[in-house]
Amino acid sequence: MKVPRRWFWWAVFIYGLAALFWQVQQPIAEFPQLDAKENIALASLLSEGQWGNEPFYRAMLYPAILAIFLWVGLPLDLLPFAALFLGLALHFAATGLVARLAGNFWKDERAEKVALLLYGLNPVLLHYAFQPLDITLAIVLFLLGAQALFLPGDRSVWRCYGLAGLWWGLAVLARPHFLPLVLTAPLIATFARHRPGWPVLATWAGAAPPILLFGLANLIISGDFRLLPWQGAYNLYAANREGTTGKFLSQRVFLSEIQPWENPARLESEILFAEATGREPPFGINEMNAHWRTLFRQRMSEDTAGFVALQLRKIYFLFNDFEQYNNMTASFHIANSPVLRWNPIRWGGLFALAVSAFAVFHLRKREGPWLAWTLIAAVYAGALLIYFVSARFRLPLQGILVLFASGWATVWWKSVPRKHVWIPGAALVGALCLSFSAFFDARSRETYVQDRLLLANAAAEAALDAEALRWVGPVIDAAPQRPDARRVAMLSAFNLHLLEHPAAAAYPWSQMREWALALPARDASEGFVIGVVLWQTGEPNEAIQTWRHTVGTHGSTAQSALKALAAVGAEPQLRALIPPEDPEFAALLRLLDRGTGEPSI
Repeated sequence: MKVPRRWFWWAVFIYGLAALFWQVQQPIAEFPQLDAKENIALASLLSEGQWGNEPFYRAMLYPAILAIFLWVGLPLDLLPFAALFLGLALHFAATGLVARLAGNFWKDERAEKVALLLYGLNPVLLHYAFQPLDITLAIVLFLLGAQALFLPGDRSVWRCYGLAGLWWGLAVLARPHFLPLVLTAPLIATFARHRPGWPVLATWAGAAPPILLFGLANLIISGDFRLLPWQGAYNLYAANREGTTGKFLSQRVFLSEIQPWENPARLESEILFAEATGREPPFGINEMNAHWRTLFRQRMSEDTAGFVALQLRKIYFLFNDFEQYNNMTASFHIANSPVLRWNPIRWGGLFALAVSAFAVFHLRKREGPWLAWTLIAAVYAGALLIYFVSARFRLPLQGILVLFASGWATVWWKSVPRKHVWIPGAALVGALCLSFSAFFDARSRETYVQDRLLLANAAAEAALDAEALRWVGPVIDAAPQRPDARRVAMLSAFNLHLLEHPAAAAYPWSQMREWALALPARDASEGFVIGVVLWQTGEPNEAIQTWRHTVGTHGSTAQSALKALAAVGAEPQLRALIPPEDPEFAALLRLLDRGTGEPSI
């Protein structure tokens, strides 16, 4: 019985909405972390007309699209939810594009339906679609370009090539990893439509306007005409420096305080540049980029064997099933989702099916643009290998894997000569071994510590302090020296004590004192809490000194420290300024009365 295509679509829609329903209830949906938080902050700045006065450090198409929601009146606190729904809509769009490309590629509706399921139900793609990140948008733009390039029929090749270049140029503005595709687009177009000649240059003509527009925007806001973001030089060095694994960017400088719109990699690069050169900010962009490129070339020339070994490990990690950390470790968060947890669709299975299908496809010498798609995959993979092979960056390759793997839905494989059957079989086994092996610590779960801390941060920002402590507890056990984990634990435990929550009993003041003494007070609220902890552990003089220092440092923003001073009688004149019905002051009085100090009022 032939199953209508719409039933496959219904499966994709229902599954995606079910995953969305769970995700939207999580604190991290309302309070994104790391790059996602940066995108939200950048969108807020762009919506206010704050474009800065220097060339853009990173690709800005996605934050600019998010800014549109704010321009039309969406409140900022709802923007993360809007980004979540936008991500799911883009995932559905990408699913439709992959399915259509698969149907055209194999000239079989069954391949289109299988592609719908393999791509639309893919838990890793859904996981990243639910984050305010640029990759799902970039994938849609990439697939739109591919669709223009591979559209069947006798349409104008100039129009097809130009549209392909335009979409890929926009993809570069979302994710610069797609630039090598633009550079090789004429060659890809030649293989895709079997029409060599001057028209293939229309791909460059189509890609030029969006890239030139980015350069013009840089020129207007900074006076510096730059066609690309300038983060690439440091990332190139960081991805290939001695000691790196090549899996993901590992920060070597701990940043204790960072604004939401600031990029941690940029701040780290500036700190390391200052240490290496003895220079003081502001730094010249060209000077910094030249410095990182020089270090990269030195790494290649002085340790060629080590550099080559690193690239080979990257190739292995690229083909491995484990989704390497990028903002989050996909396996950790998928395991927490009751909707995505049991989904068997993974990179490793798709890779094995795609490789074996490609082996049969090559044997059959089936007509079609298989060489063009292979070239696209090789070019994009090459761009990854220069930098990092983390999960988010390799997502565009999943669509190509689905494209090839969906060929198993057809029946042409039955006609493969028996003497050649071992070839796709060997390809399948070899791909499975490569993808599911664990050499070079490929399946390390060391980043789960960071994942738990991110969830703890989000829960703390959502005022879900008991949940924050549940997540941060294992982090402190695994990495007790991490000040960011201690800070979350101390503040959340304090809030539970202030609210007289039953869970507060699990976090005695003596334990909080250990956390507090290891932390410098970054802001007025932390200085206030550290003072309360000292008061509760029998150090009233130190507590009063901490509150006074907090008031002197932070001024009018240190209201809680002022109330603490009034509550313990250290500043009696302040008591008259506090309204009797102030709930925070009443809670503070009750809290301090339970300590070892003696409030005088």
